[in-house]
Amino acid sequence: FTQPGGPGTAGFTSNLGKARIRGIEAGASFNPMSGLALGASVSLMDPKLLTDSPGLGAFAGDRLPNSPKSAAAITSRYSFDLAGRPAFAGLNLTYQGNRNSSFENSTLVPNYALPSFTQFDLASGVKFENFDIGVYVRNLTNVRGQLGATTGEQATTGRTYVHVIDPRTIGVNLAATF
Repeated sequence: FTQPGGPGTAGFTSNLGKARIRGIEAGASFNPMSGLALGASVSLMDPKLLTDSPGLGAFAGDRLPNSPKSAAAITSRYSFDLAGRPAFAGLNLTYQGNRNSSFENSTLVPNYALPSFTQFDLASGVKFENFDIGVYVRNLTNVRGQLGATTGEQATTGRTYVHVIDPRTIGVNLAATF
């Protein structure tokens, strides 16, 4: 959104210009033993603006908003029998690298630095004839990972709204087939 007269004036949606993301992404899955599935993925990126966009306070070479330079995930799931019933237990780890919410020098939409975070999730369950029951813990360490930020009101109210991941959540799943 471009406001040629500055914050608080009329504006319009405009194209940013040219951008490029160079990088590499890789993923792998392994089954080292019966019932155990492991997975991993990683991405390394260089997200850059290629042309100036002075109306947005963005210039060639600036990092693109909401684009981490690195991200990774590790997944594991172990399937086994529990008292003659199929069961599983799993652990997931997700890493999100630091990002900018806007362009670093933007006065129209001020930048907010989003720090990196790591999230752990656990899940387990067992299957019966007509239903499955499971338990889970999302965000086990209760990290306050920041997903995004809205800074457009800073010029008028001084406020920044930061969107965080859900706090630690413990739950039960029950599914029935009929």
